[in-house]
Amino acid sequence: MKIKILFILPSLRAGGAERVITFLSQHLDKQKFTCILLIIGFNKEVAYDTSQVKTIFLDKERVSRGIWSIVKILKKEKPDITMSSIGHLNRILGLLKILFPSMKFIAREANVSSVLNKITEKKKLGLFQLSSFLSSYANQNLDKIVCQSNDMLEDVQLKTGAKIDKTVLINNPIVTVPDLMDTAYHVNSPLKLITVGRLCNQKGQLRILDILQKLNFPFTYTLIGDGPKKEEIFEKIDQLKLQDCIKWIPFTTEVTKHLAMHDVFIQGSYVEGFPNALIESLVIGTPAIAFDTPGGTREIILNGINGFKVETSDEFVDQIKLFKSGEFKSSREKVRESVLSRYSADKIIAQYEKMFLEVVSPNIY
Repeated sequence: MKIKILFILPSLRAGGAERVITFLSQHLDKQKFTCILLIIGFNKEVAYDTSQVKTIFLDKERVSRGIWSIVKILKKEKPDITMSSIGHLNRILGLLKILFPSMKFIAREANVSSVLNKITEKKKLGLFQLSSFLSSYANQNLDKIVCQSNDMLEDVQLKTGAKIDKTVLINNPIVTVPDLMDTAYHVNSPLKLITVGRLCNQKGQLRILDILQKLNFPFTYTLIGDGPKKEEIFEKIDQLKLQDCIKWIPFTTEVTKHLAMHDVFIQGSYVEGFPNALIESLVIGTPAIAFDTPGGTREIILNGINGFKVETSDEFVDQIKLFKSGEFKSSREKVRESVLSRYSADKIIAQYEKMFLEVVSPNIY
């Protein structure tokens, strides 16, 4: 008998959680699993193809307004497993366990929350953000919590009190493997740098600008993304007189194409979950430089093989200079293989399938 899984997301706007869950819901073994995708938001916001999975839209602006609808769908569909990804929705599922004690509830964490909470912009507290007590209580009700990195796993266990047997480490899968492009770097050309990410405190674009200001050779910097720090970032670009070096792209559906056309991906983040943009860059063969901060970055980047992790801004500058000199010798093929061998879709899907089977029938597995 097939295991029925209901995946729930706040929306299908472009984002890491949305990409992973929509991919997962459509690629589990169809002989073992039946999947349904429940979206709190609107069909008009869809950024990912869901043609291979039954998809239900609640057309609600906020998760809190869709709680009763979620309860009704759980009663109607009677899934064996309900899985969500995004903090406040995860907490809601933990509380709904009280109403559906025989149903299995799984949450996928998206970040190292204790670190992220210290640096993100303050938001108005909602019903399910009232206290750490509520979060801890909801986590205790969950049957399993999926963490994307070792730092996240440790954070969930220490900060929320989740038991070790309720947590599992599963990295994000590489959902597409594009063709490698012949875009070799030439030392006599300007070094082409690129960053992809939301313009916010977490992503650290402001400290990237301070690093670029220290470079004493020709370069270009493509900044892809939009967000609340846009105005401050562009004020700093003007202040540092970097306007002629920088190209800003607020949104594009061709991220892979842009990554392939650049020499180095640079990441200024203070914390990451399991950065999809970084993975995308390495899969297309473009190496990376990033700060060694909590989250998946520490595991993804292998120093000297697919890029470098650094501790300080001065080290960041030194590594950019190394790329400029042509001393980084890994080929695009080697950069790609460094992540493909660890995070291939087949490998990650197999880990999810194993977890789902164990959650439903723990005595068998």
